Amino acid sequence: MGQSALSADPASASEEWTPEEEKLRLPPVEGFPEDLGDLSVPELQILDSQIQRQLSHEYAVQGQPNPETEFRHWELDAEFDQRDP
Repeated sequence: MGQSALSADPASASEEWTPEEEKLRLPPVEGFPEDLGDLSVPELQILDSQIQRQLSHEYAVQGQPNPETEFRHWELDAEFDQRDP
């Protein structure tokens, strides 16, 4: 794997993601479950990981997160909080 996507040069960060790494992120243009309550905990954890990586990518490339990605992050946090006993 090449340099980290959080490299010092944000312009080059978008070119460093391989197709395998793309599966590790969930861009705002891709689908997101309408009801997170339908997902199992492992499915939520995978989705959360994808959103965390997407946030990191957006900060590295754009300097700020996309509002949709930020909203998805908040939705996941709320779902985890609701399920936490």
